[in-house]
Amino acid sequence: MTDPRGTWLDTELELASLASARFTWSGGDYRGAPALSPDLAERLLELETLPEDYGLALYDAVFPRASELREGLREAILAAEREKSRLRFRLHLSLDLPDWVHGLYWELLADPDRHLALSRSPDTAFSRYLDARRSQGAPAPGRPRVLCVISAPSDIARHGMAEIRRDEVRRSLETALEPLAGAIELAFLEPPATLERLRERLMEKGGFQLLHFFGHGLSFGGVSALVLEDAQGRIHRVEEKLLAEVFLGVRELRLVTLVACHGGAPSSGDPFSGLAGRLVHRGVPSVIAMRRAVRVESAHLFTRHLYQQIAQTGRADAAVNEARQQLYLAAPSEIDWSSPVLYSRLSDGRLWLPQGVAEEPEENPRRVRQAWHRLRRPLPWVPAFLALALGGLGFWPAPEAEVRFDLQVSQLFFRLAESATVIERLDLAELAATRLAAVRLPDVVPVEPGRGEPQGVLVTVRGAEARLALQTPPLPPGTGFGLEHQGESSYLVTVTDSEQPLSPVFQGDVMVKPLPGTAAHLRLDRPSALDLLPRDGALKLDVTFARFAADSFAADVAIDALDLFRVIDQQTAEVSMVRKESTVLTGDVEVPATGQTTRLEKGEGLRFTGLSGALTGLHLGPEGLRFGFQGRVRRLERLSPGMAPEALMPAVLDLWIPRPARLPVLGACGLLAVAVLLLAALDISFFRERTLQ
Repeated sequence: MTDPRGTWLDTELELASLASARFTWSGGDYRGAPALSPDLAERLLELETLPEDYGLALYDAVFPRASELREGLREAILAAEREKSRLRFRLHLSLDLPDWVHGLYWELLADPDRHLALSRSPDTAFSRYLDARRSQGAPAPGRPRVLCVISAPSDIARHGMAEIRRDEVRRSLETALEPLAGAIELAFLEPPATLERLRERLMEKGGFQLLHFFGHGLSFGGVSALVLEDAQGRIHRVEEKLLAEVFLGVRELRLVTLVACHGGAPSSGDPFSGLAGRLVHRGVPSVIAMRRAVRVESAHLFTRHLYQQIAQTGRADAAVNEARQQLYLAAPSEIDWSSPVLYSRLSDGRLWLPQGVAEEPEENPRRVRQAWHRLRRPLPWVPAFLALALGGLGFWPAPEAEVRFDLQVSQLFFRLAESATVIERLDLAELAATRLAAVRLPDVVPVEPGRGEPQGVLVTVRGAEARLALQTPPLPPGTGFGLEHQGESSYLVTVTDSEQPLSPVFQGDVMVKPLPGTAAHLRLDRPSALDLLPRDGALKLDVTFARFAADSFAADVAIDALDLFRVIDQQTAEVSMVRKESTVLTGDVEVPATGQTTRLEKGEGLRFTGLSGALTGLHLGPEGLRFGFQGRVRRLERLSPGMAPEALMPAVLDLWIPRPARLPVLGACGLLAVAVLLLAALDISFFRERTLQ
């Protein structure tokens, strides 16, 4: 037989401070700031006789409208309804909260959608959860034993308290619990009800799982006390600290029920100073105490339904909820139903396994909860995760890295970056001295004979596919060069005093049209083509140039695109084929993060998804162009004919730790992760102490 109450969905509301709250369940973790204040406490004090209004006002303060906390509880309720489960609601109040927060009637907390208090709803189980960090022991199967203690001092009337008729109370309890004769074993503490007798009975062989106290409670000077008897049967006030000593070493006891006025009220800011809290702190798994004085009839009605539900389900929180509901149904206009308060450190409310209820259906959910709460603890999972993550970063390629190229290529395509700067004045003789850079032509350049034999002219065109134009044949000695700005992007270029026809050759992805004349009109017709048309002995450039520095070559030319491939169109009588081949002739690729240099040979290529940096050198030689690049590249790969691409990117860890120290770090990370995971698998006490109690 499985649990007759079905499955449960666990939730927990933790109030760490007046401005910080956290609501958790298996589907999420929600945080927010509650609206708790002394003004709220005063307003709630006026609503104590109106339990529904009190509960709704408290709900709005703890779960403010449109807050993440309210949304989290709503989602948990909907999830429980979808799964046909009941909701377990644990209220965890921090010890640092003010006294008045602990003194609020949290059991009146009401769901505004249903106008029903969570502590008496048939679909919830409500408790004040005290995470005491103590082992709660295993639930004991079989028929539980109940020890009833009736304290009726002979001189109680002289102290202003109502007289308790011991025999009448005993008969009433026996009558109330008679239907449970087959489910529980009932015993009474013989008078007088002294501390010594109580301790002796609790420590006897077999022990008791339940202790039911009926009597008076006191609160004086901020200290709670129960009224017991001395050896002569007279009144004996037992303060909370001394009472807690009675239960030391009583391992079988699972629940203490204190039917006494003020038994559940905290006596100071520390809730453990109250009777109920201190008993839980000393090892009693669950304690039920009355916040208010209740009528004898209400006390017996609550007792009967409480133990009836406990006998059926073995769960304290669900049983208290049902007993509160029975009190409400018996007297809807009264507030007796909100007086019982359950303090517990049982995360699942389980006191024991009732007869006929198998443990297996509950075992797996319990283990799942334990595993989940282990993962929520920062130790030891965070170090293990960090160790594994750090080890993984030793093999995970970095998305971007610094590189240096020194390559000889047959053809080059690049695009100037927005920040590119080159020269303001153009001197063909200096430009021809093998160092080339992107140029912006000035507004006016005087016509003067060139000196030496310039090896080429570099022109960049922004906004078009043509980026590089090289005039490879040497200009004839004595050739003059003139340029005049004609408009926003138009220049008039004049070449004079040339004894040989000018034969420009444009390289790159542009159309090549050599001209026999000494002048031509250059017009950009399409992004992929440049046409040369002779006109009046002059070359007219209608292009847009970049910005440049004044009167000097830039040391570096900023670029944001680089292409080291060209498209070859091969046509035969039978086949027409287009292929892409690398323009790299030879060179080196250096990755500073790893200190490795890769040598490229002719026919090998470089592939990358993005690039930003600068050309650190650009030289025109007899075998092609030699250029240097330094910058950042994404997903850099080496391409070799007939082989798979070789990644040249460093690992993420290489960017943080020098290569010589990398191997020891990876080894230490691996050992730490394995050790932590092994300890978790063995489930040693180091982890058990962090399992949710």
